[in-house]
Amino acid sequence: MSGKKHLAFWIISTRMAPIAVVIVPLFFIYNFLGLLNTYLGLIIAYTTFNLPFAIWLMRSFFDEIPEELEEAAQIDGATRWQAFYKVALPLVLPGMGATAIISIVFAWNDFLFALIFTNSETQTIPVAAAQLVTQTGTLWGQVMAIGVVILLPMVLFGMIVKNYLVSGLTMGAMKQ
Repeated sequence: MSGKKHLAFWIISTRMAPIAVVIVPLFFIYNFLGLLNTYLGLIIAYTTFNLPFAIWLMRSFFDEIPEELEEAAQIDGATRWQAFYKVALPLVLPGMGATAIISIVFAWNDFLFALIFTNSETQTIPVAAAQLVTQTGTLWGQVMAIGVVILLPMVLFGMIVKNYLVSGLTMGAMKQ
């Protein structure tokens, strides 16, 4: 295996660890750093677990771009940064859209991190929804209302990026 493949495997293997395995050490680290019950703590946790997946997914989209396109831009006088920004980046926008929506859905639906690392002042919507089912009964009206609140932003976000999602997920599916 080449060094690039080793690095790529190492990046995605960090995502393979079950959350239940890392939750206890993270709890102690968060407690020591004062990140429990903070939004910053949740942001760090979600980034830590979604970034490897996003890197892995985006890597495959960038691998689909022929190197000749960037080389041609550099021959025409563009710097490496300009070739990346004006040639490669527009070509991977569908992949970025697909990666963004998948990462946002992962973070939006996360329950365990929010349950363990937050309290009633910083909890996320899924944790608040779970508290509506009590030993004395289920508050169905509130459960239905919070269900809409949970679902609506994801539906709107999906409608906004649907073109990117479809083309991003099918990018590279057919070789010529």
